[in-house]
Order: sequence, then C-alpha cells, then structure tokens
Amino acid sequence: MWLFATSELLVAASPNHHTNKKIAPQFRGDLVSVLGERLCQSRQPLQLDQLWAMGVYDLHLNIQHIRAKKDFTISLRQLAKAAYRQALKHDAGGFAYQQCNANNAWIMHLASPSKTLKLNHSKLEIDTANLNRNCRFFRLDFAHFLTPKSKLLFHSKNYQAAKHIDINTKLLDGGTIGLSCYPFDEKKGPVEWTMIPINNHKEKLYKSFEALFSPISNDIRDFKLWLNETRVLAGLPKLSFKNPHLEKAAKQLTINHPKVTHYRPELAKIKAYLSLKNLKFIGENRVIANTPSEFARLFWLSPRHRSLLLAPSARYAAFYPLKKGQQILLVLILAAEMPAHKNVSHSL
Repeated sequence: MWLFATSELLVAASPNHHTNKKIAPQFRGDLVSVLGERLCQSRQPLQLDQLWAMGVYDLHLNIQHIRAKKDFTISLRQLAKAAYRQALKHDAGGFAYQQCNANNAWIMHLASPSKTLKLNHSKLEIDTANLNRNCRFFRLDFAHFLTPKSKLLFHSKNYQAAKHIDINTKLLDGGTIGLSCYPFDEKKGPVEWTMIPINNHKEKLYKSFEALFSPISNDIRDFKLWLNETRVLAGLPKLSFKNPHLEKAAKQLTINHPKVTHYRPELAKIKAYLSLKNLKFIGENRVIANTPSEFARLFWLSPRHRSLLLAPSARYAAFYPLKKGQQILLVLILAAEMPAHKNVSHSL
C-alpha cells in the first residue's frame, strides 16, 4: 500500500553463473509485532519518518485492508493463504497478516524475506546468509543526509568469498544506508530492500525532513521544482520536462509494467525508441507513495535513487503518475541528447 521505491540505471549487466530459482516467501512476524495494531486501528498510510520512528526500515510494504461482507467472518486460515498467494503473485520475499476482529483484517507482502539490517549502537549487522540465498548479488550504498554525496560501501560480486561484513557507522556522516538485492531473474533490475538512517539524532532528523521536503505541496509541479533546485544546488543543469518523446516513453513504461519493479526487456524497448529520437536513455526511478513530498523523500534519501536524480549528463526528464488505489505509482525517467557518433551499444 505504501513506500515503494526502486531505481534502475542503464548500465551493462554483469556476467554471473547463477541459475534462476524461486524461493518461497517467508512470514514476517517481526512486522506484525510492530505494525499489527497500528494497521488495525487506522487505514492511513505511514510516511517514511513515522516508520523509522517505530524501527521499521523495510521498503515496499504493500498492505491491503480486508473487510468482510455482512454476515460473514474472516477465517484466519484463509487470511494466511491470501497473504501467501499475494506474495507469490508479486514475487515478494516476505508476507504478513493479522486478523483485527471477526470482520476486519490486513495482509502484507514486501521485498525482503526477513529483517536484513540491524543497527547495534554503531555497528551495522547484516544477514548475509539470507542475502546469499535470495540474491545473485547485493550491495550497500551510503548517502549523506543533507549534501549530494553518496558512495558504494560493499558489492558482493566483488567479494564473493566474504561471509561476514562489518560496517562501523562511526566512520560515516549522518545519512542513510540502502541495501539492494539483484534478483536471480535477470530480466528484473535490483530492488532496494532496506533503507536505514544512521548518525542522526531524532530532533535533527525531523528538522531536516521539515527543511528538505515540507515546501513540496500536493501539486506535482512542486516536485519538478524541487528536483531542479536540488540539481542546481549540486552544480548540475536543470532538467527540461517538455520533451514529448520522453513523455510518451514514461507513459509506456508505466502502462506496460505498472509495478515498482524494473523490467529490463521493457527498458530495452524504450532505449531503442528514444535512440531513434536522438535521445540517450539514462534510467528510471519508480515509487509508490501518497504525495509529491513522499516521492521526493524516497528518491533523495535512497543512495541508488539519488544517483539517477543527480546524473550529470541528464538534460531531460518525464514522469507518468498512475493511480493505484489510494496511492500513486510514479515512474520518472531521465535522458540526454544522443552523442553525434551514437555509441550506445551497452546492454541492459
């Protein structure tokens, strides 16, 4: 139901020797313990800072509230089956459910099959066994909270023998660490499972949220202004949102694949189409949220999403909002002018 965000930069795919495999989704009892009663009491979606305040750092929480028809009651057994089937349908790693009373319940599916990151004082604990079971590769990226700085912390494909990762957050500034999983299905792009804030006192964290995102109203035009102002502050040129070919491409990507996951065959088609229009496709960001302010939060605070927003070569942007229940799926794509030699032979 809320808080979806993924980013796919158009880069060459890395060779690997894994075979595709499908792993059964796992029950997330930890999320039931933290969110269960809150979801029973209110259908209003929680924003990112509210989830963080409760110690929930998972992304892609897709929640459905269920109300039984008159004279019917909700079976706990059927509820569990419904949650599991929804997780299978969406290739989710985890699922959860709770019966609130005889007539009301909720079910959830999400990307991560377990709580993968845990901050123990200044030590970031990482469930590498879970990641190795579910991901071809995985990576950890850091983004500074207020400045444009971001960097790669760890990429498993570069350290295949590593079984234990130690990250001392005292060596980093205040910001966020994002963990991305590359699915075994190579047609799908990486999915960010978790985003955890580090080295931020709560007062500073919420003041920063207020300063960065509150000026964005419910008008999507404010999101455009915010994006261009952010690029200017980073020393980058503004983006034009008036390219009809890019607008068409954004709509096609959204309509043909109305999910938060990236689908590389569709991206390849868009790349070819834009090449004919003398545009070089750079990449896409996908998010499902309630407001333009929440779009900005998820894009900026995620290291991988931010890397696309601040792509130095980008000159054009387009997005297509698609209503999904009470939420909006927003697919944002960036492009540049095609170089004269059209040397764009990189594969997805």
